[in-house]
Amino acid sequence: MAFDLREVFTFLQKRAYAADSSEATQDLIYLLKSAMRGDQNPIYSYDTTADLPNLIDDSADPESVAYVRGEENLYFKQAGEWKPAREYVIPPWTGSNGGFIYQGSQLSPNIYYSTVNYFPFTNPFTQTTAIGNTTTAKINSSSARDIEGGHNYVFGGFSATPPGFTNGIEKHISASSGLTVTNVGTLSNKSNSGSTCVSLSDAFVALTNTGEPATLTSIIDKVPFASDVGVNFGNKVSNRNGTAGITDIQNSYGYWKGDNNTQDLTRFPFAAGTGFTSTSVIPSLPPALQTPQAISWSNNEKGYIASALAPFHIESFPFANVTPSSLIDTNPGGWGIGNFVYNRGAGSASSTAGFFAGGNPAHPIGIVSQLPFANDTVISSTTNCLTPPTNEGTGVSGGHW
Repeated sequence: MAFDLREVFTFLQKRAYAADSSEATQDLIYLLKSAMRGDQNPIYSYDTTADLPNLIDDSADPESVAYVRGEENLYFKQAGEWKPAREYVIPPWTGSNGGFIYQGSQLSPNIYYSTVNYFPFTNPFTQTTAIGNTTTAKINSSSARDIEGGHNYVFGGFSATPPGFTNGIEKHISASSGLTVTNVGTLSNKSNSGSTCVSLSDAFVALTNTGEPATLTSIIDKVPFASDVGVNFGNKVSNRNGTAGITDIQNSYGYWKGDNNTQDLTRFPFAAGTGFTSTSVIPSLPPALQTPQAISWSNNEKGYIASALAPFHIESFPFANVTPSSLIDTNPGGWGIGNFVYNRGAGSASSTAGFFAGGNPAHPIGIVSQLPFANDTVISSTTNCLTPPTNEGTGVSGGHW
């Protein structure tokens, strides 16, 4: 299928700009070939390398250059085989710049916010700044990052005007200032207090709660980053409210964590075919972690889940050996986990630490807590970083880039 050549030229520009004396001669030749090919002949696009034409069966095929979307890479026909222009390396899921905190509300009076706050991953921690607004003031949205596309997404939530559950998909380019957030699509149904995990090409959204009065659902939507439209992809093991979603891009798995009555962890492969399939259920350690409205985050080695109800535990589990999960914190002191996590806080992760914010509606979102991955036992609270706060911490969601 033909496609917009701007994708190829963007790739070429990045590669050419980054080229230095260490660049392989063959790679430079490939770049030159592809540039010439783009000016003179069609270049075809395929989703994965498995979709590339079989050069043995299709020896007469005129194609000599193909672009694989899933890898953002060019392939060349050489001696009857497809050769990549560069070795593809899976990008890290963690952020390298900073974290986003979306929307939220306060109580007495009840005010909903559309604010997007940003904080850089610096040490010591610096102030959170309001850098833009979502299209609607909401609480209880879920969020996700498109690593390779350079965008962040916000899904569903409970809107203030008009009041009610929503199915909107909002999107913005990852940046530290001047965000413009646009409404780009819809989920297959409404979603309140949902959760999201992502592969390199898709977001998987657990819709969780679809109507008023509360209607729990097990629906999983798949939202391809290429189309920004939610498609019903399957179902979780059971109907649960406010489950936590964990991303393991390096090993191509997603995880869902149940709520009050089911604390078990469920794993599924991103390449599940036409529907959601669960490959394993991992029992939770006692005391059972209560997880409605929970925070979750992950690095390339572990997943983390912070509970939203007393006794406010944090669990972690290694992706390499999922059973059993580990209870890593029970009483951090100071403000206490409850003040950060209660009622839908926001989670994000750098390469060295997890960050979580929001929580108790009596306190501002300006308090952010940090969990260093180096020891997984110390939680350090930052100072209040919003003066005055632009929005309260209840019902927020988080992301990073």
